[in-house]
Order: sequence, then C-alpha cells, then structure tokens
Amino acid sequence: MLEYLSGLLTVIGRALRLEPNALDPVESGHPWAIPLGVILLAVLSSMVGEAIVLTINKVRRFRLLVTLVYSFIGMVLSYAALAVALGLAGSLVFGTTLDFQPLLQSVMVSAAPYIFGFLVLLPYSGPGVERIIQLWSFASLWAIVMHTFETERWNALLISAAGMLGLVIASRVLGRPLAWLRDRTWRMATGEPLMLSAQEILDAFPMPESLPPHLPGESGRAAP
Repeated sequence: MLEYLSGLLTVIGRALRLEPNALDPVESGHPWAIPLGVILLAVLSSMVGEAIVLTINKVRRFRLLVTLVYSFIGMVLSYAALAVALGLAGSLVFGTTLDFQPLLQSVMVSAAPYIFGFLVLLPYSGPGVERIIQLWSFASLWAIVMHTFETERWNALLISAAGMLGLVIASRVLGRPLAWLRDRTWRMATGEPLMLSAQEILDAFPMPESLPPHLPGESGRAAP
C-alpha cells in the first residue's frame, strides 16, 4: 500500500510539473492502479462542495455515494473518449497508431491538476481558479502526448488540440441523449430523479432565504 501511495504521489507530481514521462514505471502493483487513483482523487476533490450542499440539505448518504460513483465513472469515460479522439487525431494527421490501453492510461494522468478542484469553492476567485486548473490539465496533456506519441512539441500541441476539439463536438452531439438515458435508467430503477450536481440539489431542496435585517428601533414594531 505504501509503495502504491508513493508511486501515485510521484506520478501526480510529475504531471503537475508538466513532465512528459509522468507515467514512467513506478511501483503500483497494477498498470491501471495509478491512473484510476489520479481520477479518484480528482473526483473526490471536485466533490467537496457538492458533499457540503448534500449534507446541509439532509440528502441521504446513498445519494452522495451514487453521485460519487457516477462522477467517477463519468470522468473515466470522458478520458476514454479523449484518448479515442487523440488516437484518431494522431492517426489522421501524422499516421501514428498507438495501442489504446497505454494511451488511455497516460491521458488519465493528465487529470492530476483537478486534485485542486476544491479550490473552485473560493468566493469570487472560484471561476478563475477553475480556468487555471483546466489550462494546467491541458498543458499536462500536451506534455504527455509529446512523450506518448514520440513527437515534437508543436505536433503534440496539434494532436492535443484536435483531440480536445473532437471531444467537444462529440459531447455537444451525444451529451444530451446520453444524459437523458442515464436519468431515465435511474428513475426507472428508483422512482426518483437523479441529481448529480450541487445546483440540481439546490433546485430540488432550496435553501431558506435569509431574513431581512432589523433596523435599530424596529424590534418591537408590528409588521404592517
């Protein structure tokens, strides 16, 4: 276990420093252990805010667990789709073909900056922090693609950008139907709507509005 944690922290540190060889051999016990560990930490960090909202609104722990599981699976699938897009981009642009498994494992490591996802909860600066994390993750992906495809910097940037663009287009086309299918499946199984985000929780369980402050001398005044 200690060897695994040491390897996980080593890989995360490399990815955060934008080292191309982030997933070089480390003691992990299983080839998928490190990439999945990175994704899990990223999801847990991003879930901090939603967990607080769920707790405040007294939503059942089972819902919190479901949200975590769905978020984890969704993030893994997102990076799998990104790996497919990168593989296609590399094949179409440069004629480079890679095995899917090592490509996916490398791409998943680029999620390392999202371990700081909890910082998006900061007031005022949260959206800016989120953009920084996204750019940091893309820069990590760029470095990893350069190493994985064994190509020069600007070719790697082109592959990374083409892969991300393809993923965005695919999400626009398929995102809504897949979300409907997911929600429909959950409703059929439980009879309840599926809520996966803090905003959806707040919409379903609105927080009580704050009372207007009393002005001095109004404490005993009758309401009109």
